[in-house]
Amino acid sequence: MTNDSKRKSNGGLARGGSSVAIAGVVLAVAVLIAAPAGAAVSPNPWLTDRFLNIAHQGGEDEAPSNTMYAFKSAMRERGADMLELDVHLTEDGKLVVIHDDTVTRTTDGPADRPASEIRGMTLAEVQSYDAGYWFRPGSYSHDPSIPPADFPFRGVRTGDKPPPPGYTAEDFRIPTLKEVLDTFPTTPVNIEIKIPKAGDPPTDDPALSLPIADALAELLTTPPHASRDDLIVVSFAQEPLVEFHSLAPGVGLAPSEAALTAWALNDEPLVPDAVALQVPPFTTVGGLEIDVPAFLLNGKQAHAKGYAVHVWTNGAQDETPESYRRLIDLGVDGIMTTSPARLSEFLCANEVPRPDGSDRCPSSAPPPASSPPASSPPPGQAPGKVGSRVRVSKQSLRSVRRQGLRVRASCSRACTVRLRLRLNAERARRHGMKGVRGKSVRVGYLVLDGVGPDGRRGSVELRRRARRALGEMDAVRLRLVAKAGAEDGGTAAVLRKRPRLR
Repeated sequence: MTNDSKRKSNGGLARGGSSVAIAGVVLAVAVLIAAPAGAAVSPNPWLTDRFLNIAHQGGEDEAPSNTMYAFKSAMRERGADMLELDVHLTEDGKLVVIHDDTVTRTTDGPADRPASEIRGMTLAEVQSYDAGYWFRPGSYSHDPSIPPADFPFRGVRTGDKPPPPGYTAEDFRIPTLKEVLDTFPTTPVNIEIKIPKAGDPPTDDPALSLPIADALAELLTTPPHASRDDLIVVSFAQEPLVEFHSLAPGVGLAPSEAALTAWALNDEPLVPDAVALQVPPFTTVGGLEIDVPAFLLNGKQAHAKGYAVHVWTNGAQDETPESYRRLIDLGVDGIMTTSPARLSEFLCANEVPRPDGSDRCPSSAPPPASSPPASSPPPGQAPGKVGSRVRVSKQSLRSVRRQGLRVRASCSRACTVRLRLRLNAERARRHGMKGVRGKSVRVGYLVLDGVGPDGRRGSVELRRRARRALGEMDAVRLRLVAKAGAEDGGTAAVLRKRPRLR
């Protein structure tokens, strides 16, 4: 959602709502209703993997909304733990990542409907536009009096301006969802099914969101994404969530506005069930301000009922140290922020660790020693080939569940080593892992850059549902697959090991 869409929200517990619903909230807060209600997925990993700095649209106050540049820089440089994004469907059936159902607000595309509508364009047409065209830090503005120089990324997509170091012109187009998921295979992602508009004047039409839900379910039930347990799907409307869940029941959800309001006010079960409740920090009706996360966490006992609580910010007043502190003290599990760098700075200063327990502050450790040039392979080794070795540390099964599988990789010259940890699919299903297909399922992933003869150490951390599954086992044999690639394009043979853990 953009800040504009949030400001239009007039009530309800999710992303909108009626005055009637809010009146009920006021009453509910007054008496602190805590009657039993529908239970969340149990155990819920989103309650243990916290606190999450969630980059809303990649952090749209700091980078062009929903672009690969925004997503990459949020994870590399701006301290995010998780990405939030929005999806629409093109005329040729491709899921694209953009908030609005038109290209008008964020790109140099057509200004008027129907020419500007995503659903009437092919993927090639959608990706021909400059998604950084109207971005200025903190806002999007179509004011023609603003000098072009005030738009820092205008022209990068078209090659009229060089991209920032480490990025490409393609990072400033509208990406496909597949591109995002392929680029971030182990990064948690929150995916909102958007509701296209129809009619005159244009209004939300949930029926138009059903093809989006169908395409999303197909993508998320197809390898390699079918084995992911770090995705949440949400929508304003109930219809696309019901449709999506019927096709992809193993993917976690956040409830629609109607379902969440019925749960909060009438203790109706969430159907379909959810893993997280996603709400604004406050909502106001008739001058009365309601603290929504406090109501859910204290009045409704959301955590005790198995639901994580994620809060999205609603303007600059919510992107302050005071607001961050209040939400963290309440016990929310994550903040969907438009400014992940600002939130990261606060979390670092207040020693709030990353979800894996690691330090959130930028490392001051010196870079690893440089390796021999890639153009100078050792005597006797054929050019273009890389000698590589991977060793697995001796660990208990309990240690691996907590700390990951410790490894040491070395290469004959500078290389990158990619390691994948896999578990037998039949065993995984037997111990409660859902959506598992094929003969094995990936349960961990690690990339080691700058590996040389002196080697580098790392830990292949287990994914959440893998930790749960392995927690029920006394012993297990995993499969570790490692592939090394040199800077000059040279590759090594794929290495396979089968560590047995007890």
